This record gives sequence, structure tokens and C-alpha cells, in this order.
Amino acid sequence: MAELTIVVRTHGFIVRQITPRGRTAVERFARRYVQYGIQRVRNQYSRTALKVFAAATKDRTEFFFHINQLAEFKQVLDEERLTGSLVEYIEEPVPKFREIIIELQSKWKARDDQLPAIEYIEAEEPRAKMLTLQTGQGKSFITMKSISDLKALAAIVVRPAYIEKWIEDLQRTYVLTDEDIMVVRGANQLMALLMLAQDNALDCKIILISNKTLQNWLLLYEKIKHETADMGYACMPHQLYEMLQVGIRVNDEFHQDFHLNFKLDTYSNVWRSVGLSATMLFDDPFVNRMAELAYPTHKRFQGAAYKKYVDAFAATFLFEQPGKFRYKDPRTGYYSHFVFEQSLMRNEKALNNYLRMVKRLIDSFYLGDRYTYTKGEKCLIYATSIDFCTFLTDWLEKTYPEHTSARFVEDDPYENLKLPDFRVSNFMKAGAAQDIDNLTTVIMLSALNSSQSNVQGLGRLRELKSGKTPRFVFLTCLDIPKQVEYHERKLQLLKDRALTTKVFQVPGFI
Repeated sequence: MAELTIVVRTHGFIVRQITPRGRTAVERFARRYVQYGIQRVRNQYSRTALKVFAAATKDRTEFFFHINQLAEFKQVLDEERLTGSLVEYIEEPVPKFREIIIELQSKWKARDDQLPAIEYIEAEEPRAKMLTLQTGQGKSFITMKSISDLKALAAIVVRPAYIEKWIEDLQRTYVLTDEDIMVVRGANQLMALLMLAQDNALDCKIILISNKTLQNWLLLYEKIKHETADMGYACMPHQLYEMLQVGIRVNDEFHQDFHLNFKLDTYSNVWRSVGLSATMLFDDPFVNRMAELAYPTHKRFQGAAYKKYVDAFAATFLFEQPGKFRYKDPRTGYYSHFVFEQSLMRNEKALNNYLRMVKRLIDSFYLGDRYTYTKGEKCLIYATSIDFCTFLTDWLEKTYPEHTSARFVEDDPYENLKLPDFRVSNFMKAGAAQDIDNLTTVIMLSALNSSQSNVQGLGRLRELKSGKTPRFVFLTCLDIPKQVEYHERKLQLLKDRALTTKVFQVPGFI
């Protein structure tokens, strides 16, 4: 009698029908993929498990692992003397998919430099593609062209905030009607999608799914398993793409929710997948190891050398009275830019001085003291808290009444990002996957530690048709040690990514 059964699939494998002896081996193996970190628990810090790069049902009768973990798992089974007839293997076939015809609009043609990436996606191997191109090189178009060529129904999995952007891209690139795009946000829409598929009534050409909707479904399944069928889900999560007859699964901005995307792989059985990211770069060595496991560097498409076209400016400033400002989270003791903004807003004199400094940067780098401003050029300002984004937007409207200004956070409409001269946002909302036509200037007021966020902030700027050089400006307070540390890290990142980098101090104090 077998001690466990391994179901091998395209992107992951499932371990089920596990005896107590088999479970010991499986749990031992799963512990290798626990990410640990320091967390505060009951007023003290301790090393604790943060995430597991695998999945399991609450009753531990099913475990889900990435397909690239299988070889190591077999080694563990050998060590536990679980071999031969003690382990049952089931190879699931690659699911069949529905062929679709989806044409590009006649104005769209692949550039010569995009052809190798298209060939990479359309090649049989590797099955799991990772397209890591610099922002502005056309990852979305390359993917859409490949979907059209492969004639396979595609499911595009994205953060909810990026759904409107993808709808716009799809409608701008393909010959489509509104009914050709199926948008899935929330459990009810997901259940409706599955019911249509079950009844063979799904006739869309593209499916656009919120990754948070899928995440909630996985968590529910892991808690109550097959009882989800009684709630209205027509299949189990690991049967999703077979049920939909999807041939290509696309995950945009793969790095942003890397743990979730890794987990989605463990549940996936699909003909082909495409991950899109400009920054598969993580500050945590363990996460980098998981990224290399799931998508080995030599199997990724990385394109040509990084093209530099942005001038970067590191603006530094000083406090007049440093002791009057708070910038550490009272619960953790770590630096918090949110706390810094709240403290700044409570100090009227310092706030006014800060705004004068921001105005100097806008006037210098956006409106023409250093660069000639032309009507229609746009500026993106990053802050952190919603309160401060709101405050800055109001201030911009009063200070620059001849220009349009809008806030883009939370549920603010997508046109607030696309249309005005000034848009004020944060990295949660506009840190990636957002294109702004004729964006000439990014001013980063937030001091961020994340390498990904800093690279993505720079990446909002694209080469300008006018031939002008885009500008990336970021602020650092020299009286805050953590901001100085982040400043030095940004300078290192910019060394390989910016055309030029200059450091200067803004006159005066705040």
C-alpha cells in the first residue's frame, strides 16, 4: 500500500492520500520552504514564520508544491525510505484549451527588437515563461501579440488596481467588443465565470481576473476543501484552467505579489504561462532563492542591456529643529515615512518650508527653470499616506491653478492617473504597471527601502517622443539616518539605470 500519492502537473504537484508516515516526510520537506523574519509579538521581537512557499489544506490531507521542487522532494522520500510501491505517481495530462481568433488592430506591428521576446513566448520550452524586460519595452504588447499568434484562450491575472489599465491596453491593441473581455472581480463574478464554463457557455476571447479574488478562493479551499462546491464554486482551485479551457495564464507585475504568484503556480495545470516583470529583484535572500527556484535566471527572457535615458537628481535637505519630528513607528521602532508625513503636517512652519522646497523642485525640473516645459507634459508626485496625497493635491490646485491636478489613491478613478498635468499617488496605487503618456518628471517624496519600489518609480518614466530627457527626482533628509541609508541604496541602483545622477542640497531648512 502506498504511503502517499503524488499528482504531477504542469506547474506544480499535489501530494494526497497521505499516511502518518508519509505526512512526516511531507511536513519535513515543507519546512524547508518557510520564510522567517523578525516580528513583534506581545511587546517583544522574535524570529517567526512569515510565509510558506508551498500550500496545504487545514486538515493536512493535501499539499501543493511547485513543480521545480519535485526533484528535491524525491530526495527527501529516498532519505525516508519511501520508494517503489510506497509512492504512487500520477501524471496528469496537459489540459486541452479552447482555440480563439483574436486579431491585432492593423496599426500594431512588432518592432524588430521585440521579435526575440515573442519567439521566446511562442516556443514550446520552457513551459513557464518569465519576461523580464525594462519598463517601456512593450511587455504587454509582446504578450498580446503572442496570444494572438498562439490562438489560445488566455487568462490574465493582475492586481485589482491594474484591471482598468489592462482593459484599455486590450481594447487599444486587439479588434474586440466589450463582450469579448470577461472581467472577474470578487467571489460572485468568479462563481458566475465557473458556471458559464460548466455549461459550455463561456464565449469570451480574453479573461481578466483579479489576483486577490483567486487568493481568497485558495484560502477558502485550504480551510474547508470540497465544501466550497456547496457555496457555488463549480470546481476546485487546482481545476480552474481545465474548467475554463484556458491555454495561457499571464501574471502581470509578477514580482509585486511574488509569494501569491508562486502559490498560484502550485495550483496550476495549464499549457503555458507567462510572467511579466521589470524587476525580479528582492531584498530578501530567501525570496531571491525562491525566485531562482521557480524561474531560473537562464530560463528567463531578459532582453538587451538596460537602456539609460533618465536624468536622476537626489535632492537633500535638513531640519531646522530635528528633535521636533517623529519618523519611527511607535509599535515597531522602525522608520516609517507615514509617521514622518503625519508629524510634518502637525508642524505648520516646517510644512510651509517643505512645500516651498517641493515648489522649487517642481519649478526646476518640471515647469522650466532647468528644462523647457511644453503644454501637455505631465508630472507624477509620490507620497505615502492618503492624507498627505490629498493635502498635496489641494495645495497643487491652489499653487498652480493654470494646471490640472488630481489624486490617484484607493478607489480614485483611472482618469485621475492619465489625464491631469499633476497626479499625486503612492506606490500602492501607482508603483508599477501604470503608463502615463508624456510623463516628463517623477518627484519621489517618499523615502523607501525597497529596491523594487525604487526601480519601479524610475521605471514610470519612458523615452519621450519629443527627444527630451525625463527627470527622476527624489528627496532625502540628511538628519534621518534611515533616509540616508535608503538614499545610498538608491544611488547604487541608479548607477546602472540612470543616464546621469546628481546630488544637491536644497537651500534652507524645514
